[in-house]
Amino acid sequence: MGGPGSPGVLVVKKNLMNNEVPTMPGGGTVLLVTEKDHTYLTNKVEREEGGTPDILGSIRLGLAFRVKQHVGPQRIMDLMFVSLSAVTRTSSCSADSPTM
Repeated sequence: MGGPGSPGVLVVKKNLMNNEVPTMPGGGTVLLVTEKDHTYLTNKVEREEGGTPDILGSIRLGLAFRVKQHVGPQRIMDLMFVSLSAVTRTSSCSADSPTM
């Protein structure tokens, strides 16, 4: 789920998050740094969210959820099917065109 300019959402089971090192290390993923070593956060979710939080994108994501709730998932699927059908018809017409 996401919207234009939003960070999106990824839902996974905790047991699949077994990296000791963050996928994309960044600010906020390190608990402790010494001259010889460093320790990453133990919280697996926080460890994978390095860098500056995308606050505006998170607000946009919340609005996308609100739209989904207001419009309804079935209506969204219906509209997606109509759009897909239109694209399929257009591309099949273009494929038959002698100019292509």
